[in-house]
Amino acid sequence: MLPKICIVCFANYCRSPVAETILTKLFEGKYEVVSAGIRPLKSSDMDERSRKFLIKKNYKPITHIPRKFSRELAEGSKIILALDAYVLMELNRKHRNKMQKIKLLSFQTNKIKLPDPYKLDEESYNQVMEDIELVCKSLKI
Repeated sequence: MLPKICIVCFANYCRSPVAETILTKLFEGKYEVVSAGIRPLKSSDMDERSRKFLIKKNYKPITHIPRKFSRELAEGSKIILALDAYVLMELNRKHRNKMQKIKLLSFQTNKIKLPDPYKLDEESYNQVMEDIELVCKSLKI
């Protein structure tokens, strides 16, 4: 069984499914990559703008069902990567005994911010997705 990386954002709808898809391709055979949200949407699949971004960048989008970050995911993950500071603080608050494995996705490229793009215009949304791809490609685990 491969060690697990869990990517966590607020709703598990826009950012984390993109990071999950990219990291799954980059770490194929080395890690199992999953995503979750601290307050996932009750819809199925990912934001259509995220799907379009992945297709445009030649990634095969996953079939996605938003899920809530759980104690089981915390226990079973080698590393837990939060998309932003708010998510990081929530994870650390709720999972104090796992703080050593909870980090920002951008912890190695900490000048890059990955804000929630849900209500952003198309151009700003795509810039967040570009930044996620950049951070994922530079990740060394």
